[in-house]
Amino acid sequence: MDESSNSQNRRQRRSNVLMAAALELSGASWPVKLRNLSADGALVESDHLPVEGAEVVFRRNELAMPARIVWV
Repeated sequence: MDESSNSQNRRQRRSNVLMAAALELSGASWPVKLRNLSADGALVESDHLPVEGAEVVFRRNELAMPARIVWV
């Protein structure tokens, strides 16, 4: 499925970005790349991600926000 068809099904418009960040879970931290962002979610990329449904903390510099992994 191409990205143009995905954007038609989204509730919120996503902004393309490229930023380094981290996901934290149970004392472990995974470096991620933030690829896009909306009011309802984000697309992150990494070689290692927690499982679907995991409750994590998304961290970028001083910003820390609770999040949930929806799909991997």
